[in-house]
Formats: sequence, C-alpha cells, structure tokens
Amino acid sequence: MVFERYAEYYDIIYSNKDYDAETSYLDELLAHFGRPKSILDLGCGTGEYMIRLQKFGYAVSGIDISKEMITQARKKGVLSTWRADMRKFHLGSYFDCCICMFGGIGYLNNIHDFVRTLECVGEHLEPNGIFVFDYWNGLAVLMQMPEVRDRKIDMGDLVLLRTARPKLKLEEQICEVHYTCSVKRGDQCVDEFEEIHPLRFYFPGEIHLALNTAGFDHLATYPFMKHEGAPDGESWNVITIARRMA
Repeated sequence: MVFERYAEYYDIIYSNKDYDAETSYLDELLAHFGRPKSILDLGCGTGEYMIRLQKFGYAVSGIDISKEMITQARKKGVLSTWRADMRKFHLGSYFDCCICMFGGIGYLNNIHDFVRTLECVGEHLEPNGIFVFDYWNGLAVLMQMPEVRDRKIDMGDLVLLRTARPKLKLEEQICEVHYTCSVKRGDQCVDEFEEIHPLRFYFPGEIHLALNTAGFDHLATYPFMKHEGAPDGESWNVITIARRMA
C-alpha cells in the first residue's frame, strides 16, 4: 500500500522541496487563467500546498486516498480534508478550480482511470472552472531514463536514509519506484520499511485526447515552473491547465 509507512516520514523526506516557490508559481498561473476563489486539492497529501494557498486567500479543501496522509495533514490543523479516491469521489460541493500537484496524476496507472478522474473533476467544477495538474512527461522519461537515487536526511539525533530504485515497464508507461527507507540513531537502525510506488508517465497526445473526451478544453501545457514554451525531452515535469467546457 503506497503512503502507508511512507506518510509518517513524508514531510521529512521532502523537507528540501520548495513549496513556497511552487505555490507562488501556481498562484501566478491561476491569476492568468482567471483567479478562482475556491480550490479542491486532489491527492492533497500532508496539506503543504493547502496551507500556502490559504495564505494567498483561497478557500481550499482537499482529498487523498491515503488515510495516513490525511492524518498527517490534520495533525497540522489542515481540517478541510477527506479521505477519497480521485477516480470516484462525490463531495456534493462545487469549486472554481481543482489542482493535483507533485505528480499525483501519475498514481493513475492507466488512461481509463485518468478519464474517470477528469469526469469526477468536471462534476465538481463550477461552469468554466479550471483544472491544473502536473505529471511526468513521457518524452523526457524515455530520453533521460530514471536513475537510482539516494537521499540522506539529518533529523538531529536521527538520520533517515532513502533509496529510490526505478523499474520501467514501457508497455504500460509505468515506472515502479521501489523505496527503501531506514532510520538510524548512530550505528543502530531504529526503523526501516519498503514501499513500491507505481507511477505512470503521460504523453501530450493522450493528455489532450483524455481532456477532450471528459469535456475539457486544453488551455496550456508548460515545462513545470515556467509560463511559456512547449515541453520537450528536457522537461521531466510538466503542468497542464484545462477548462471545463460550459
């Protein structure tokens, strides 16, 4: 099960992620395409984007399929969160905008699930509402190829070691990331666990087709953290903005 043990250490593992810069970038995108008032964060995780978007003045709610991630978010006081599957959620509420950040779309491992998610998003958007999501660009994945990555995070009296070993399944457009984590105090291991996270990478053509099938207009796709330019083999992460057809 993904984000089970991983959730406990999630914020520590990604302590170097620049959420402030990414949220400012997202705010600029939203301003350009019509600033919304209410946002639903799909795959909200531990609530880091939600916390910052609220500071920008947005009314933000979130859903996540992982009860452990929701627990971590609520520990921080992020209360407008529900455990729900982005492929089949029914909140009975409408939003000006939905987002799915940090590659959350990649956990939809086939195009059918992606279309189902788009349809659910459309059912929860106000007319002309927008959907913003980032994901792994298949063009870059195939050109650059995933690599083994090691991280060491110093937590003071403890050190967390994480190894990410990718395994490509090209026919399925899946990269299985095998995470191995250990927590040490000096030379003694005090905790260790493994999780496998299957992540799908997407190509521009299938994104456009899925959006059209689910009733969305494609507005723009950029290399992540940029406001112009088409994604290419150098752009591992890309972001798409789409509008629900009226």
